[in-house]
Amino acid sequence: MNLDIHGGSCGHSCCLRVENLTVRIGNEPILSDVNLHVHCGQMVALIGPNGAGKSTLLKAILGQREYEGVIAFSQPGHRSQKPRIGYVPQSPAFDPSDPVSVSDLFACCLGKRPAFLGLGKPMRALVKECLERVHGVDLIDKRIGALSGGELQ
Repeated sequence: MNLDIHGGSCGHSCCLRVENLTVRIGNEPILSDVNLHVHCGQMVALIGPNGAGKSTLLKAILGQREYEGVIAFSQPGHRSQKPRIGYVPQSPAFDPSDPVSVSDLFACCLGKRPAFLGLGKPMRALVKECLERVHGVDLIDKRIGALSGGELQ
């Protein structure tokens, strides 16, 4: 994959700047010389055929893959820092037989208390509020392993 969107110095405020990014498996480059600038508030669709490197690029940006080159995050008026990015993989890695519910998973992400100790009323209310935002309240007590692919995402 060789991608160049607003490569080089674009002259605009960039929230994400990727320059000369290369990702390798062994010695073989699977992404080579990728340049990408995403401006604050800009929506970008990353499309391409299977095996083109879309997921690899996202994983490098998220810090889940080693890479060569520059990945920088900034926000105008703020110091440069790594943002909190949500990423929903196509196939999450978990054991579908684990007795983990949607509320357990959300509580683990939202709080510091282990879910196996049970959810207090404030945490359950917060989980419900989050699920209401995506019209998923009916899933609150469903086991993760029983969710469909769309429900998982």
